[in-house]
Amino acid sequence: MNNQISTQWNPGFPVTNTGFLRISASQVGVDEKKACNDFISLKSRPAAKIGEGYMQLRYPPFESFPLGIVRDALLSVINSEKVIHEFEDIEQLSIDSITEAISKNRGKVEKSHKLWAIDALTGYLKAWEKAREEDLLKQIDFTDLEVIQAFDSSGDSHTEWFAWGIYLTSHDGKIREFRALKFSKAGLTILNPVRAGVIARILADGVPHSEPSWSSPRDPIYNVLQPPQLIRIRELGALDASQAIVLSESVENARKLFEEKSLPVVTERIKGGNQNVGPNCRSCRANTMCPTLPNRPGLLGITAYAAWPKAYSPSKFHTYRRCPRQYFLQDELGLRAKQESSNSAQQRGLLVHAWLEEAHKRVKTCAIHDLPTESKLGQIAENLGWNKDEAEIALPYLAQHQITCPINSSSKVATEISIEALDTDADVTISTRPDILFKNGVDLVWRETKTVSSIKDLEQDIYFNIYPQLPLAIRLMVEDCLPKNILEEFGEFKNKRVELELISPEACKTYIWNCEDEQVQLFAWSQLAEQVDTWASDTLFAPSTNPPCNWCKVSQWCEFANAEQVKADIGGLQVDLKTGEIIENSGIPLISNDDRVAKALGLSASLAEVSENDDDIPF
Repeated sequence: MNNQISTQWNPGFPVTNTGFLRISASQVGVDEKKACNDFISLKSRPAAKIGEGYMQLRYPPFESFPLGIVRDALLSVINSEKVIHEFEDIEQLSIDSITEAISKNRGKVEKSHKLWAIDALTGYLKAWEKAREEDLLKQIDFTDLEVIQAFDSSGDSHTEWFAWGIYLTSHDGKIREFRALKFSKAGLTILNPVRAGVIARILADGVPHSEPSWSSPRDPIYNVLQPPQLIRIRELGALDASQAIVLSESVENARKLFEEKSLPVVTERIKGGNQNVGPNCRSCRANTMCPTLPNRPGLLGITAYAAWPKAYSPSKFHTYRRCPRQYFLQDELGLRAKQESSNSAQQRGLLVHAWLEEAHKRVKTCAIHDLPTESKLGQIAENLGWNKDEAEIALPYLAQHQITCPINSSSKVATEISIEALDTDADVTISTRPDILFKNGVDLVWRETKTVSSIKDLEQDIYFNIYPQLPLAIRLMVEDCLPKNILEEFGEFKNKRVELELISPEACKTYIWNCEDEQVQLFAWSQLAEQVDTWASDTLFAPSTNPPCNWCKVSQWCEFANAEQVKADIGGLQVDLKTGEIIENSGIPLISNDDRVAKALGLSASLAEVSENDDDIPF
């Protein structure tokens, strides 16, 4: 079977050498909304040379891919055949295997990473045993299979297809299986057909290969494997010991799946030629040359490089502010936990934001007849699949918003917009999502909406401290970082402003900052620089004085965790670490210009934020 893809491509940056193709199932199978063809096309050409002037990629001094060590340890256990026997002490086996894998790892492995990896390996081994028992009932017994790839070569063209995971074959050689390692919820998410097709092709036609340097082509070793009759993809979940077969097909159907679902999409993406800014910009060699990613030296206002290339977002900073150690474990090490239910402040925020986003897409004013009632949910809530309990939580806030909704039939509206930029002076990529962008007349407006239990009487600029989205939004507006396609759709405008809409069950209040005002520009810049500077230069990530450990998703792997603490004291103001709300203290009045209030409300806001973790495996 030969499906050679042309090596010709048309990236949006200068290229001096294209080289061979090595195509990753995960990279080409990324969701369409996240796909950047230039990033995929460049990553698929390990030997490619891009033009001069790009910023050399730097790397942190620690291992930052949490599943890598776990996979190495799991393979070691499989190869030693310990996994096919009843476990007397699975936890001790995990400890020993992870310790051995770490001893062979080139990079530094943090203690928390090791603790997490031990738990993850324990989960994988339990899932592995469940899979083995399930297979034995069908008289299927697997053995380890060398890592394989599929190859397409003709003349000077050389294409390799690979997928990151574990490969097995039945003893009789009739079944080949790919085991995809996930954080959790095996079999509970829709299988991406492009990725599945590439993996199916590898199982159908793959052979072992040589292992030169990453930038050199691999050589296939033929006449080693007999053709299988059946191929399967099985997912394993580390944190919940889940396992499930998600694809089982004949070899003929596997090839058909590849040809029909994968090949057309891959062929288009490998060509390059268009960009889609997103999380991959941080690790893209061409990020300083990208015509779509705004390069803005000095955007953040800090004068030194970050300790290593970092990605800044208000959500990440919220996490860092409440506890630098939590940020480090969650956003730098990439440790993941099982998804849990959100707290009450998060839940109401998610519900209100979802309803407003759906409502504003209509480009009409939110009205009282749109709201849920006791007798009916309303069209918007029905579109969202709400139940009565969810409608009841959101209703008081939606009722206040509709009184002053800024959208009308003449507005131009954009929702679900990601805004990315690169500060080359700091080597930091910036990412955020406005709650809504809209144009009314000649006014372009970036609005952030926050739900609160009550609206405090604070000086307006204090909100820059509480909600770091605001100074960042002003800087991005001033530096013209909004997506070009959105600006083209909106047309001409004269004024730019950033708004904060605070909604409580009793009131709705909007604060406005004019982006053309030089004092607003300078204050936003100074506030943003002050917020970012410590975060960008931090290499120790010491826990905060009042860490919200009982709320933290990764505290079970943190050596500094104190799960007993339920309140944080901010200069005499108490914050409930479960709900994120300020506990009123009659002995200490809420003074409008008191820094304690800003810090306490900032912690309160951070506890209400939802983390923007990306669970995609990058191989």
